[in-house]
Amino acid sequence: PVTHASFVFDDNHQLIVALDGQLEKRRNPYAWYLRVPDLPGFLRHITPVLQRRLSGSVLAGHTGRLRLNFYRESVELLFKQGKVTEIALYEPQKVEDADALFPDLTFLQLLFGYRSYAELDMAYPDCYATHAEAVVLLNALFPKRPSYVTALN
Repeated sequence: PVTHASFVFDDNHQLIVALDGQLEKRRNPYAWYLRVPDLPGFLRHITPVLQRRLSGSVLAGHTGRLRLNFYRESVELLFKQGKVTEIALYEPQKVEDADALFPDLTFLQLLFGYRSYAELDMAYPDCYATHAEAVVLLNALFPKRPSYVTALN
């Protein structure tokens, strides 16, 4: 006999919405506390994923740049016809010299899909984009995604 069933879905999944009042236990999403020692290197490593996400968005074939200022360091992503051509650190001339600003480690929440850009923008006054195209690009490259991590022993 079946004694219990477990579902690992995000909060918006149709099954969760349909059974919400009938579920015995509900765990809120959990986020691992992750750090990235070499952010440009990690972004280069996941470039194929970023390009795939971009190609499936309204900015498919995008040419331009995305400058991200983390207040202590800044990263620039260059795009040509929907391909990432370069990812490197850059030195802003002033704090606002960026397409988006993320205090402390807030960008990592976006990078790993734990929070959306809109959630970060709402929660942190110093987290914002300087123009609408940057918001569209951030949403395309770094969508909020549910995740579930479990041991594989």
